[in-house]
Amino acid sequence: MEPYRRAAAAYDLFYRGKDYPREVDEIVELVEARRPGARSLLDVGCGTGAHLAAFAAQYERAEGIEPSARMIEEATIARPGLVILPGDMRTFRHGDRFDVVTCLFSAIGYMTTDADLRGAVANMASHLEPGGVLVVEGWVEREAWAAGQRASAQTAVDDDLVAARVILSELDGDVTVLEMHYLLATVDGVEHVTEVHRMGLFTRAQYREAFEAAGLRYERVDGLSGRGVHVGVMPAAP
Repeated sequence: MEPYRRAAAAYDLFYRGKDYPREVDEIVELVEARRPGARSLLDVGCGTGAHLAAFAAQYERAEGIEPSARMIEEATIARPGLVILPGDMRTFRHGDRFDVVTCLFSAIGYMTTDADLRGAVANMASHLEPGGVLVVEGWVEREAWAAGQRASAQTAVDDDLVAARVILSELDGDVTVLEMHYLLATVDGVEHVTEVHRMGLFTRAQYREAFEAAGLRYERVDGLSGRGVHVGVMPAAP
């Protein structure tokens, strides 16, 4: 599982209008209400590190986990100094535990089965300190997905790259299939890149069950992109 391989260079360009600092402020406030004085954070599926950079300004220690080597490469170019380790959210192992673990911008959607979801939530929860908080921004919930194929298109321009993206989306059982076609134009020419992203559609009940199976006290809150923010608190040590 390594999304955004060949198109990684265009990722930040398409999302430059996303207000990452505001979203981080929202999460910090959410965490502070449940874990006052949190000092350390691990951002899982951190991509090019836009959220992580803002977290690093808020917490004494902030690190990331990312499965795509190309996205880590883009992060080191765009945001040097961040600590990002390679790893799959289901299986990564970190020697430390954290006050906060986050998984944002629907990265959890790359889990396509209930077993994947449970495995990822359990693994992330295992990296929490007692009393720590897990924050997962979900993909579109199963109840909210509208049937039928959709198409969308975007363009983006900066000094070194002109990019166009067309996305075709359809449903395959409980998995959203996103077929992404990119045209990437630089001084070296134009490249056509195609990537297929498979994103699991889970119900609210499935999120709850995954969090509770990991031993977390669960709640769902609104916010961020409107897809649902799933929050779990690890019981404090006796």
